[in-house]
Amino acid sequence: MFFEGYHGTDSDSVTSIIKNGYNLSNNKQSLGKGVYFFQDYYNLCNGLEEAKNWAIHVKKFERWSVLKVNIDTEKYIDIFLDVKHREMFDVIKKELIKKHLEAGKNIKTFNENAIFRKLEEQDIDLIRVLVDATKDIGYPKYVVRRPQVQICVKTTKVIVDNILIKQGKRVSL
Repeated sequence: MFFEGYHGTDSDSVTSIIKNGYNLSNNKQSLGKGVYFFQDYYNLCNGLEEAKNWAIHVKKFERWSVLKVNIDTEKYIDIFLDVKHREMFDVIKKELIKKHLEAGKNIKTFNENAIFRKLEEQDIDLIRVLVDATKDIGYPKYVVRRPQVQICVKTTKVIVDNILIKQGKRVSL
């Protein structure tokens, strides 16, 4: 299956990424160790804009770039669009929450990163999820205001194309 994604980065890193490939992030990221991409999904979300915003507002790169990639794999877990994959996620989540509570820990300290680390034990190349980009801002909410489709690629050999599609400079206010 082909996936298309957008990666926001520092402009100084583009040449190295295109020549040498991506470096995997550490295991402390939300979906675990891997390279993160944003994806378009109809009118729901714009992967290019999310990658750009991540580079500018989260990483605060002075000079930012967005790369567009194609990913080719049959070994993936799609918690966004695959019901069976969501059911598998829920089974693992239930098991890990039970262990967390049995260890005397509070449910509020449980982190879904543990689920994604468990999923990594399977032979997969990527995980795709739908997240709320505003989940950590301010207060608990029910309305998903800014949905993002995120892909975490676990092995870079499945990235078949890297194209620089946008660059710019962060505007200081």
